[in-house]
Amino acid sequence: MMEIILAGLLMLAPAIFFVLLVAGGIIMASMWIYAHLPINKAGKQQRVERRSGIDRRHTVMQ
Repeated sequence: MMEIILAGLLMLAPAIFFVLLVAGGIIMASMWIYAHLPINKAGKQQRVERRSGIDRRHTVMQ
């Protein structure tokens, strides 16, 4: 009985792996989409501009 269960687990292992891989991919994709929504774009661009402005000030001071 134990051998059958172990064999079944070995056969299911690739399927479980692929399911987890796909689930992780979906989560990553949804997070990426959420981060790049037009609503958040304005705030992110401003932050980048501020950072680049600070960088410019540093280069000018040097």
